Amino acid sequence: VIADNCTDKTPEIATQHGVSCWERHDLQQPGKGFALAWAFAQLHDTRHDAFFILDADCGIQSDSLRVLDAFLQSGGRVMQANHRVVNLDASPISYAATVGRHVEYELFFAPKSRFRLAVLLVGSGMLLHRSILQECPWSSHSLTEDTEYTIQLAQLSEPVHFAANAWLLTRAAETLEQLQIQRSRWAHGNMALGRSEAFRLIGGGLRRQNLLLADLGVTLLLLSRPLVLAHLAATLAAGVLLAVLAPGPRSWALLTASVCVMIAHGLYLAIGILSLGLTPARALLLVRTPAVVLRLAAISFRALLTSRPGSWNRTPRG
Repeated sequence: VIADNCTDKTPEIATQHGVSCWERHDLQQPGKGFALAWAFAQLHDTRHDAFFILDADCGIQSDSLRVLDAFLQSGGRVMQANHRVVNLDASPISYAATVGRHVEYELFFAPKSRFRLAVLLVGSGMLLHRSILQECPWSSHSLTEDTEYTIQLAQLSEPVHFAANAWLLTRAAETLEQLQIQRSRWAHGNMALGRSEAFRLIGGGLRRQNLLLADLGVTLLLLSRPLVLAHLAATLAAGVLLAVLAPGPRSWALLTASVCVMIAHGLYLAIGILSLGLTPARALLLVRTPAVVLRLAAISFRALLTSRPGSWNRTPRG
């Protein structure tokens, strides 16, 4: 257990359960990225073959360890485990967050992983072989240290494998306070990386004929689903306006294309909602999710429009 700038009883409780607990106190360099860099430095001389990072508020299904071991035995070096949210029915916020995560993991990362395309590390559930840490030492300290490290791996043409059948048990944000802090950190970090890295990765991938790099650049542009939805809505509105003000073959073609893309994205989300399981209770939560999506879009827009990197803040837990 890494007790990073802890002010609670984490070290005491971990020790009582017979677990090694390393305490780190550095208020000048807060955040998970610095904590992981510090921990990997301590683990450098150990005999472990690989390291699995699990957030303190997550669990793991025991049979998932066999999946991780089989991956390492087959020569794999970097894996991201799947997430199963245990409180998806708690509130419209947790339900909306779970749908977004399910769509991203099951319908985006899992198919891409089969073709060795870009899959992002997401912090909790990362499996790293010691050899990759020797070739690419952990030096990611941004608000989204996991995405930053994914970029560094892609520069070495090292793909991240997504393990759809290795499950972490995690909790989604349930309150507006949790949502605001968590999503603001993610949005500021990912938007900053998107602005600085996305087009450079696409260009570099095309020049080097490296599909992994180019696809990672595209993936960074699609990280915020609320922004994607907002962009689709704006495109549809522009198509309608153009068809009204300047009717003609081109304007009707733009309108038709925007409607088709909007319908396709709606079907994509519908598949995610149905595959997650739609109960009467979840249908009621679904009706209340548009307000949550608008809140997420507002957070993403603020992050998009600001050049400040933001600060690392823990998500408050009950």
